[in-house]
Amino acid sequence: MKPEYESIGAQLRQCIEYLAQEGHLKPGATVVLGCSTSEVAGARIGKGSVPELGGVIAQAMLDACKAAGLRPVVRSSYRSQATQKRLYENKVSQWKGYGYSEEEARKKAATIVAVPGTSEHQLGLAVDIIDYNYPYLNEQQETMPTQKWLMENSWRYGFILRYPNEKSDITGIIYEPWHYRYVGEEAAAEIYELGVTLEEYLDMFYEPLE
Repeated sequence: MKPEYESIGAQLRQCIEYLAQEGHLKPGATVVLGCSTSEVAGARIGKGSVPELGGVIAQAMLDACKAAGLRPVVRSSYRSQATQKRLYENKVSQWKGYGYSEEEARKKAATIVAVPGTSEHQLGLAVDIIDYNYPYLNEQQETMPTQKWLMENSWRYGFILRYPNEKSDITGIIYEPWHYRYVGEEAAAEIYELGVTLEEYLDMFYEPLE
């Protein structure tokens, strides 16, 4: 494994072990999602692929979506620290170009691109999926058939729409009708039924970690 992926791989293994201990993973499922060629936690990740490593089979969700006559496209999934930093710093520069101070620009950027080291993409537990007929990451994505299907069915595969509409004050992130996060089938079903965010769900059922 390349050095730049060792820390992320360790985090991923710890996350998988925790999910397994809590009963959120079933034997033979898939949790790692990839979009750039690399090796993470021992699993080869090819560009645009959704490989297996041990949790819910994310590919099954995409296959079911396609079987429904839709055209889902994986826009982004696993990201290295270097990639996340580049995306974040680019967003910071964009806001500074609008006239914001360094501090203000970083705060604004963090609501759109997670601060490096805090992104779910870096853990391999998140995937951005778009509709083939609308390749843009904006709120209009929610009107596309692919997103409508995913919003109604992703929970069946252990995924949730991570940053739902009108919840930015809770998640700290803008509405992203394309970002899906793996939490396990049981938790995903409960979150979907309750209509809450992951933050609200954790507050309801889990004690904060010391």
